[in-house]
Amino acid sequence: MRWMNHLAATMLVATTTVSPGLTRAADSEAGAEDSVIVYTFVINSVSDGVDIPLIGFVNIGRGSHRGAHIGFVNSSAGAFQGVQVGFVNTAGLDVTGVQAGFINIAGGQGRGPQVGFVNSTGGDGRGAQVGFLNSTGGSFRGPKIGFVNTTSGPALGPNVGFVNTATDAVGLQVGFINATRTLRGVQLGFVNSVESIEGGFPLGFVSVVRQGGYRAFELAVTETHPLSASFKLGIPWIYTSFVLALDPGTIRRSASGLGIGSVVPLTDTVYFNPEIQSSTTFEVGNRQFVSLTPAVGFRVAPRLDLVAGPSVVWSYSHGNREPLSPWFQFGGWSPNERQEIFVGFKLALRVTTS
Repeated sequence: MRWMNHLAATMLVATTTVSPGLTRAADSEAGAEDSVIVYTFVINSVSDGVDIPLIGFVNIGRGSHRGAHIGFVNSSAGAFQGVQVGFVNTAGLDVTGVQAGFINIAGGQGRGPQVGFVNSTGGDGRGAQVGFLNSTGGSFRGPKIGFVNTTSGPALGPNVGFVNTATDAVGLQVGFINATRTLRGVQLGFVNSVESIEGGFPLGFVSVVRQGGYRAFELAVTETHPLSASFKLGIPWIYTSFVLALDPGTIRRSASGLGIGSVVPLTDTVYFNPEIQSSTTFEVGNRQFVSLTPAVGFRVAPRLDLVAGPSVVWSYSHGNREPLSPWFQFGGWSPNERQEIFVGFKLALRVTTS
């Protein structure tokens, strides 16, 4: 153990070669500088291929390294295989193993989990990234869980966060904002953006699909309002509808709401169009109504459809007000003084823009 006493006493750099017992061999040539080992448990530094565990405040591998880096700052100039645990963990090339810390960076490819506040892989990745910001420069296979998840190539696995972006999403994106060029899976979020869909669907408050999407404007007459305008956005088999219903008699009875619907082709010019909408009046102590409309659409001209069908409406009044009376109806039933269920009808003209 004489070499350890010597290092601790002098804190000097010793020129060594490595044996299983970490014994020291003399080499005073300047050209042997790359083989220098510093092991003080405060700063540890080894050259390329010296695969011993580095445990200290700062651990530096000046080339590629295998084993363990356990400290506050861990760095490998080349590739790294093993475990890095610290506040900052970095490798200039590929990482195979585990990086756990506040900042984890693999300059090349990553094979294994990264767990921290910031996780970054310069090339392709495989494993898992769990943190506040998870970034991959190439493709990534495995789960990403964080506030922001970005993948410059295909994301092959679930992405769960506030913002999820990928060149190609294969699997699941769940977040407030989801964006991808090509979707082969499912997007669940408040805002979904897709260039094209090869399989799967987006489901959210706003889903913008540039190729193969569904966008339409509609003017309708319904049982609750003589004029209703809506904008529909999504894909044909599931879209979101934004509704503004007007009552010329009094603005207080006018309403706004949301809905979901589907376009199911029956022939080249006829389709089944079920919709569910929920709207609330503008007045104080507002009144709410929910409608189910199993309509049928007819293509009467390019991009122009006639849509018609019966509606079943549930009207509910908040507070002590009476429920919203229909403009017309074909029968109804009142379970109590604040609720009413009635049958109506919808007739609409729809212009599709996609």
